Amino acid sequence: MKQINKNILVFLGCLLLSAVVWAQEKTVTGTVTDPQGMPLPGVNVLVQGTTSGTQTDFDGNFQIQASEGAVLVFSYVGMKSISQPITGANTYSITMEEDSAVLDEVVLVGYGTQKKIKHHHCRCYNGHRNFKSATYQ
Repeated sequence: MKQINKNILVFLGCLLLSAVVWAQEKTVTGTVTDPQGMPLPGVNVLVQGTTSGTQTDFDGNFQIQASEGAVLVFSYVGMKSISQPITGANTYSITMEEDSAVLDEVVLVGYGTQKKIKHHHCRCYNGHRNFKSATYQ
């Protein structure tokens, strides 16, 4: 009886270990570009359904940890969001598509004030001697 219990425990241990090895994450890298092939800095790259994410660097490159079968979601202002499933490849090239409808969501508001000055005062110095003091209108 003890031998059967021991064999069952060894089998279950191997089964759990193989499940942990199967679900390991890998490093996924790639480049995100616009339709003209220019790199896009600051694109949000998120693993769908998690809080794991990153942004592309100045050259449009990204690096993120994700498990095979996960889905990466790429989003950027003025571009359509793209979902890319993670397969056996470790490197991906993503081309974002323009979405002019999204640009209607951006609103810029600017406030500013300027005070008009009527009198300007000028004073010139040379060492300790005061040459001229005047007020101009």
